[in-house]
Amino acid sequence: MFSEFIIHSLYVSTKDVFSLRDSRVVNAYHKISLKSLELALPKVLLRERVYLRIVPDMSKGIEIRFWCANKLVGIQEVKNEDLNITNF
Repeated sequence: MFSEFIIHSLYVSTKDVFSLRDSRVVNAYHKISLKSLELALPKVLLRERVYLRIVPDMSKGIEIRFWCANKLVGIQEVKNEDLNITNF
């Protein structure tokens, strides 16, 4: 009756499936802006669209996973206070 939960081959972790999602475009300095926070992405080409998977964890902080061209290009952790996820 119930099928087994299988992660699609595109995703690396369950954090990519069960997360908040957003997208940004990389500027000329290889950075994106999320609220007042600037995050560096040196592996991404200029003006490429980056898809964000935001995983909130109020005890540890917020993990942001960056995807570009169906590849995981980076993971950064930020403090809860820096992003203020309650108002996201």
